[in-house]
Amino acid sequence: MINGIDVEFSAFLVHSYPDLKKNRLYLLGRLTDGRSFAAVEEEWRPYIHIFEHSFRQAARLFETFKTEEAPALNPFSGLKKDKLICFKFANYNDRSRASRLLEENSIQSPDADIKPAELFLIEKQIKGPLLIKGIPVSGKKVDMVFRKPEISPHTESVSVPLRIASVDIETDVVTGVIRAVSIAWTQTHNNNIADNAVNGKVRILSAFHAPHSPYAFFHDDEKSMLASFLEDIRIIDPDILTGWNFLDFDFPHLARRFEKFGLSFNIGRSKDSAKFFPGDDGGKSWRRRSAAAIVPGRQVLDALRIMRAGTQWTAGQGFSLEEIAQKVLGEGKTVHETGDEKIAALDRLYLNDPSLFGEYCLRDSQLVLRILSKTGLYRLTMERACLTGVSLDKAWTSVVSFERVYGMQLRKKGIAPAVPDTSDVTGAAGGTVLESEQGLFNNVAVFDFRSLYPTVMRTFNIDPLSHARAAENENKEKIIAPNGAEFSREPGLLPSLISEYFATRAAALEKGDSIAAQVYKILMNSFYGVLGTSS
Repeated sequence: MINGIDVEFSAFLVHSYPDLKKNRLYLLGRLTDGRSFAAVEEEWRPYIHIFEHSFRQAARLFETFKTEEAPALNPFSGLKKDKLICFKFANYNDRSRASRLLEENSIQSPDADIKPAELFLIEKQIKGPLLIKGIPVSGKKVDMVFRKPEISPHTESVSVPLRIASVDIETDVVTGVIRAVSIAWTQTHNNNIADNAVNGKVRILSAFHAPHSPYAFFHDDEKSMLASFLEDIRIIDPDILTGWNFLDFDFPHLARRFEKFGLSFNIGRSKDSAKFFPGDDGGKSWRRRSAAAIVPGRQVLDALRIMRAGTQWTAGQGFSLEEIAQKVLGEGKTVHETGDEKIAALDRLYLNDPSLFGEYCLRDSQLVLRILSKTGLYRLTMERACLTGVSLDKAWTSVVSFERVYGMQLRKKGIAPAVPDTSDVTGAAGGTVLESEQGLFNNVAVFDFRSLYPTVMRTFNIDPLSHARAAENENKEKIIAPNGAEFSREPGLLPSLISEYFATRAAALEKGDSIAAQVYKILMNSFYGVLGTSS
């Protein structure tokens, strides 16, 4: 507070989640001046919309909850028969239980499956950059804490120096013992990682201690090594944790070893332990889930997954760290064997020269950051997250990104999202590829459609809301697509969004910003595919 006036700070939101015990919402991230922050939202309360025709049934289910009726959004269909009622809950736990009750009793809701933190961000139209107005105090796990601040979206792009740390572990493949754990870190600038500014540290489990160096430290037992690694995380205070195949190997293995030694796996910005969620093939469900992790106040990005999304770097290429490093950086690991030979080589190196073994582990961490830097994939990830509003770990998803972008547009119009539909869909055909014929031919015309799929969506006003509202009034003239699908002639939300993306992409191309242009191109094309999927 300066002269009795609250100060406004520019920041980037890294993670938001509810505290179920204290019944409040946390928003954590970093300010433009480099300090970490936690904003505590204590007034906002979660809600659920249900259809008016289900009101009595829902009210009976909610009898034990403290609720109040709040102003409701308009139904997606626009029909009077689909009028919505909004229940606002006194606490987050009740809202979670109410959502389960609705599902168990087959009562439809347009937003019961949306997490409270996401509802808050959609309502506030926050996509990452934000403004915080309030009185900060010093924090324990973060530099600054804001209690009951005013939070609003930042209308301009901001440069926030996020910290990213890459972690790698080397294990005994028989016992699971972690022989070494390394961490490489740096501070980003303008959403870029500086290749020459990567720091590193490795902790090695070995009875044969070499002299400590500025980056290598030796430990007699695994428990003390892991405890020291935890302290490294606390001191470095990264916003983002990454690594190669991090979510499918390093993270869950670390979690298991911490549990084995009775250590709290609190590598986040709170006392709560980080959580790991194994992948799920989905079974009969269309919602296939990849392995995921929640680290309070931080984001977890698997560099391997990001690289797979950047197909221009991996065409005809394997996905091992060695293969990608050789292709992108022209250099690789310090041990080049593969398979059983690699395991044997590392065993020998660990026994004969623990220091070199530690260097091998540290180099793996450093290579990950250098690859994300050289390919521009870290910046692409940040750009996509800021454009769509999803968290960094979801930046390369298509369905989740579409739902967030479209959900924010609906909220601006005071319209609730559509009720999730799990019925079968016919799908959407892609472009036809004809077999080529060699030779010279007369009278050949070549047509190159620029941004074909986005252009088709704009031409026919292809839009979920326009499609739903086309049935609202049979007397109004409609746009009929070649396959018979009907769309309202009222300007749709999606074509309007795509027009904005077109203009921004053109501006990026004119400035020579190929990364920003690529973000818009991929996103626009993904929207076509999303509309043709069962999810």
